[in-house]
Amino acid sequence: MTNMQKEIDRQRNPTDLLTLHQVADLLGISYETAKKWRQKNIIPPPVVCITRRHQRWDRREIERTGRIEKEHEERREQ
Repeated sequence: MTNMQKEIDRQRNPTDLLTLHQVADLLGISYETAKKWRQKNIIPPPVVCITRRHQRWDRREIERTGRIEKEHEERREQ
């Protein structure tokens, strides 16, 4: 991890970093769907990735992703 990344991590509020389970809850999807979306790059890559089991996503990016997905769904329904 570079010094710049460490500084960014220090500035972040810990509640802004989400696990994949929390990402799924925030988006209103199942954990399995969140894993599939992660593999398809629908969900952005994690901002913190120490190990494969310790990955965290930025809440703001996930909320933005959720809004974009809802807009796409509304367009499809019209």
